[in-house]
Amino acid sequence: MLMRRFLAGLLSFLLLWAAVPFPAWAQSGAQTEFTDLILPNGQAHWASAIIEAMAAGAIVDPSPDGKFRPDDPVTRQDFALWLARILELSGSPETGAAFKDWSTIPEAYRGHLAGAVESGLIKGYPDGTFKPQNRITRLELATLIGRALEGLGEVGESRFWVLFGDTSPESMPAWSLPATIAVKKGIIRGKPVGPNQKLRFDPQGWTTRAEALVILQRFMEVRGLELPAPPKLPTTALGEPPFLSAYYVNTDYGYQTLTTYGRYLDLVVHTGLAMQPDGTLAGVLPQRAMDWYGQNQKPVLAMVQSFNRANNRSFLTNPKARQTAVQSLVALMDQGFLGVNLDFENLDADLRPYFTQFVEEVQRALKIRNKLVTLSVMAKTADMPTNSLVGAYDYKALGQLADYVMIMTYDYHWSGGPAGPIAPMSWVRNVLKYAVQQIPSQKIFVGIPTYAYGWPEKGRAYATAAWDALKLAASLGVQPLRHPEGELYFTAYLPDKGQRYTYYFHDAQAIADKVALVKEFNLAGAIMWRLGFEPAEAWPQLRFAIR
Repeated sequence: MLMRRFLAGLLSFLLLWAAVPFPAWAQSGAQTEFTDLILPNGQAHWASAIIEAMAAGAIVDPSPDGKFRPDDPVTRQDFALWLARILELSGSPETGAAFKDWSTIPEAYRGHLAGAVESGLIKGYPDGTFKPQNRITRLELATLIGRALEGLGEVGESRFWVLFGDTSPESMPAWSLPATIAVKKGIIRGKPVGPNQKLRFDPQGWTTRAEALVILQRFMEVRGLELPAPPKLPTTALGEPPFLSAYYVNTDYGYQTLTTYGRYLDLVVHTGLAMQPDGTLAGVLPQRAMDWYGQNQKPVLAMVQSFNRANNRSFLTNPKARQTAVQSLVALMDQGFLGVNLDFENLDADLRPYFTQFVEEVQRALKIRNKLVTLSVMAKTADMPTNSLVGAYDYKALGQLADYVMIMTYDYHWSGGPAGPIAPMSWVRNVLKYAVQQIPSQKIFVGIPTYAYGWPEKGRAYATAAWDALKLAASLGVQPLRHPEGELYFTAYLPDKGQRYTYYFHDAQAIADKVALVKEFNLAGAIMWRLGFEPAEAWPQLRFAIR
């Protein structure tokens, strides 16, 4: 697979902005498609969809090597971090300094973990340590879940320890009483040991990283039933194009950008949900964003993604799973969303009729409910129905079914290939020239990348925000240059990384130039991947460039 991608990418490069971009890697700008979720037998890992949803919702971080390691033990640091992000906790990084080993925690994690400390979730050990890299025991994990639910009025009851053959009210430490809430709510379940025997709780046992996320999924479902209902989302139509839109990922900075500039957006595409092979949904709808949408009456589409190649095949070729998915999406619309955005990537070419059929099934169910069906699709400049990257997208058929089609015109140069413009202007124009021949132009959104890639001399590129790349260049005293294809770029030696890096990204001018394509091609609008990565100085131009 990697060799095939390399050869295809090399040919594309030599042909100068050829028909197929490099792999989009799950909406680009972050490695959320973990390479170890496909097993040696070609099947997907049993928890892959939940892992994918948690990555899309910014609960789980991208990995530099592209691996999640689902069957490794989860550490105290990671489980507490994931729980804190679900709860949207942030605090002063100095809060945790009382722990003797606080300095061993990566700086980027300290704000969320400090929030967990301030809220009483994390209390540490009697010797004053947190032991972040230790395996978290099942008892510690359950206690953290229980403490999180205590804030909603739940109370621990020691009588639940009699459910297990290896626990009793007398044998369990007093600090673990909140763990019984997780048991009572069915979030933590026992381990079977044989017929006619009590389950084992295994308090000192450990949990895999995949199992931990499944537990957190159950926690979110239970918690969601107990939280107050968010303000009702608007259900009115969008109005007349052109529209300025953005994909929203629920990070702290993303939320800060939403509250600061979200009023200028006509439409938000909310990420964080994934389709499971059986047609049910996994993921989280964050409380703060849902509250903001309702309070500001902002039209929102719920993105539902699926990036695992094996899961896509299993799901799309199963009529029962597709039927369940339609029911799941109808139920999701009850949250008040204006519609759904389906983002299916890594589709084998032979799944083309199945994907089109699924979109038709969703459209039929949502149309009678006055809900929009929109798609995020990979960019191409010709049909190529047998191509393993873009062949499954039948632009003409999908354009007839969908209300809007968001074309991901980015990642032409991707993190695993050579350095170069992420969305060269000549290629984007060629994509749009082809797209408007297949899809009514007033249904098309052009995708705009607001992320940067930094390519090292050796190794895979990493993604960061465009504003972060600008900040880095200024700190190094480097003046970025304007590439003929519109983007800024620079090369610099990074002492902390020990090698030279080449960066490409869109500044305010490059973003405005891409937005201008909306008028040039009479499109429905422009959509940014992703909100919060763009330079702040781009917003004055964004406000007027779309009109």
